[in-house]
Amino acid sequence: MVDTSPDEIKFIYDDYEHLDSRLLYTVTRIISSDIIESGVDIFEKGCTCVERSCTSESSCTCLKYGVNYRLTENNEIVLDESKFGNVPVFECNFRCSCFGGLEELDTPISDRIEPNRTTGICSNRNVQFGPVKCLELFDAGSKGLGLKSKRKISRGSFICEYAGEVIGLEEAIRRQNHRTEMNYVFVLKEYAGQSLSSVTCVDPSLIGNIGRYINHSCQPNAAVVPVRVNDSIPWLCVFAIRDIEANEEICYDYSGNENAMNENIERNRKPCLCREPNCRKFLPFQADI
Repeated sequence: MVDTSPDEIKFIYDDYEHLDSRLLYTVTRIISSDIIESGVDIFEKGCTCVERSCTSESSCTCLKYGVNYRLTENNEIVLDESKFGNVPVFECNFRCSCFGGLEELDTPISDRIEPNRTTGICSNRNVQFGPVKCLELFDAGSKGLGLKSKRKISRGSFICEYAGEVIGLEEAIRRQNHRTEMNYVFVLKEYAGQSLSSVTCVDPSLIGNIGRYINHSCQPNAAVVPVRVNDSIPWLCVFAIRDIEANEEICYDYSGNENAMNENIERNRKPCLCREPNCRKFLPFQADI
């Protein structure tokens, strides 16, 4: 297990582990020393909400960019429809007044958040409690190991973080050029209108969590959404984009639906093994990474 910031992992419950003893398990991202955080006013003070459940009606400052989650009829907390499509999510953080309520809980967070993750907890806190408990590694045949759930996961539910080393783009390029095995580096590009505003690179090749085992599919049932908790560097969080049945493999599109994935370049491309009717034949590839 890898140590991270105490504030970052205080309430994360994650008891998964790697099958390969050569890999180090981390419950959340590891930020490299060369990564420079950009200032976001939300994280300088936090909200002043008295109640544990922050809402847009209460003028919660953490929700000034829009509501992040909603409750279903089954009292499950799921991603709001407006947040699908690479739209950033800002959760309440350890500087917020509603953080104090968590420290007062007399039972472990993990006991309270399953199965609905909502009991007595601010509704704008979700990914910071860690992955769902029902995940399981399995032999996915020619794809290697894969990840599935032992129970149904509802559309919009948080599954797990794609955790690993957060590195700069230059280092990501260097690693890709020198790596002969599977490339696990995930590059998330965020845009403000048509302009590129942020690039986040996460590499779980040697240090990572359960998220590193999620395979690609050209017709995925999950997607990566950037979520910011205690600082401006996003967590890459995997959410269900449709209902995922028990024992169904969890997959997302490695391209993130970006158009600039050089789909027509077949040189040095790895074949896609998703076997979906709309399969693009090759795994997504970014020539400029």
